[in-house]
Formats: sequence, structure tokens, C-alpha cells
Amino acid sequence: KKDGTLTDDQRRLVTTKNQRFPISLTTGEWHQAHVTITADTLTCRINDQLIGSFQSEGFAHPTKKLLRLLIAKTAFIDDVQIWKVR
Repeated sequence: KKDGTLTDDQRRLVTTKNQRFPISLTTGEWHQAHVTITADTLTCRINDQLIGSFQSEGFAHPTKKLLRLLIAKTAFIDDVQIWKVR
């Protein structure tokens, strides 16, 4: 994608792999984020409020080991815990 070599079909496919769930949070306060991946569905809750769910076959990839925490602005991230339930 970064090289600009995607075909039109690949560009259309990439757009189906991205979802935004806008939320307004108060700055200067701690917030709790809880993300679960069940099979091919990722669900996010912040402060126990459902923010959104997104389904993609990439979430269920058998060798998936990467979790990214992307913040649009500046944020402190503390006390990250990851569990794998079998």
C-alpha cells in the first residue's frame, strides 16, 4: 500500500479492513480499555461502555501475535495485561 502499487481491487479490499468508532474522552483522567478478540471479531469497551465491534478474517489468523495500541494524540498507557483464553 505504501509503495502505491496496489491494484484497484486491492484498494477496495483494504477499505473493508478499516473501521473507526469516534469517541470523546475527558483528558487528564484515566480510562479503562478492554479489547476482546473472539474468532474473527474484535470488540472494544472503554470504561465499560461498548465502543464498537469489527469483523475480519485477519483477527482469527492462527499465528496472530501482534496487538497495536494506536493513539491519535498523546496518551500515557499503563498497566497493560494480555490474556490468551483457550
